[in-house]
Amino acid sequence: MTLLLSASEVIMASREQTIAARLRASGAVVEPVGARRWRVAMPGAHPFRGTARLDGDWLVLTAAAGHGDAVFADLREAAWELLGRNASIAGGGKFAWPAGESKPRLCAELPADEEINLAERVADICSGLARAAAWLSPSGADARAPAAFIAPGALPATEIAEPIRDQLQEIGWPVVTWANGAVLVELDVPEQFCQARIEEGDEEDLRLAVPIASVGAWAPTCRRALAALLTDACGVVRMARASLVSEDDGMAARWEVILGPNPAQPELTHALSALSVACRLCAREAQALEDEKVAEHYLAVRGWSS
Repeated sequence: MTLLLSASEVIMASREQTIAARLRASGAVVEPVGARRWRVAMPGAHPFRGTARLDGDWLVLTAAAGHGDAVFADLREAAWELLGRNASIAGGGKFAWPAGESKPRLCAELPADEEINLAERVADICSGLARAAAWLSPSGADARAPAAFIAPGALPATEIAEPIRDQLQEIGWPVVTWANGAVLVELDVPEQFCQARIEEGDEEDLRLAVPIASVGAWAPTCRRALAALLTDACGVVRMARASLVSEDDGMAARWEVILGPNPAQPELTHALSALSVACRLCAREAQALEDEKVAEHYLAVRGWSS
């Protein structure tokens, strides 16, 4: 037993060293602060400081608490703003607000598979988290204008999606290509039909996005309840984030995963699995919150009722 334990410890120590090296390759200053945990600082126009921890096969990045000192007069309205803000955080970071926590969390999760370019992804995520943290700080209050935080939905990828489509078909995900070139992937959601669209972002990154509710005409109470549900779920579902985007036919709530321009096959698998989990967790629940009575009851349970 002792020999087995020692071998296990050696393997884990070696993996920790590998992860730390991959973090440093991103340009970050890395300092160990415990088992499978590091303090991370990333220089730049918007410096990042926070922590990284290895949780099983996932690398979890969290911005330092001092980044998020903004005081919101109304928690219910704040959650809606944060949900809208998620769509514009570069690299795939997100605001999460788990039930029971007094303020939102700014975080991201990455699969730590060897095939994934962890250094590049960490650099992108830290940059995005740092910018989002600056927005959340007290000095960023002017940037939190309600009209400014809803991002437009990205365009469907066409040519850039072809190699991704081929990879997905190889690993068994059902893929459909529309006449306009849009590529959609059927998710693994029992008793529900959910499809993720492959999109191209501003930085030529790829996004996988699945809409869950058209919310343009929803009552304020329903919007608050939806924001509470989805920001809570953002603290549970790894890799994916809930967001609000402006579409041609109004405002939509959705789940999305941000990927680099050339995602590895394991990253695609993790991304689609994350979206499937997100839809299983709250796609139907989100739609139920269009009913004001249901929304009011949910807010009361959450402790955010008026």
